[in-house]
Amino acid sequence: MKKVVLLFLSCLVVNTICMAGRPINLTCSIIDPSAIGHQTHKAPPKNAVVYLEDYTLSFDAFEEDCVIKLLDEGEVVYEVDIPAGSTSVILPSTLSGEYTLQLFKGNWVFSGEIEL
Repeated sequence: MKKVVLLFLSCLVVNTICMAGRPINLTCSIIDPSAIGHQTHKAPPKNAVVYLEDYTLSFDAFEEDCVIKLLDEGEVVYEVDIPAGSTSVILPSTLSGEYTLQLFKGNWVFSGEIEL
């Protein structure tokens, strides 16, 4: 029994270490409702979970390519393509201040505020 509890706790610790950083609260919206056609889903896709630690964004691997944009007062100041299967991206250390993070995944965009 002690081995099972120890295994469970070690898995919990490893998961916490792998996803270290501050979670970013993201909202989801559709980019183009007309592009979905007759296959409209009543619910958006599973919300993306993104963590920020220093200048590193960490996330679960996506099944498809994505794009991340950082906006400052509505203007794109940084953009990067994220290949499918990636779990992190390092932002340039020259960026500082508050930004709107946008993660484009298919016909959906996840948005949230970050501070670097």
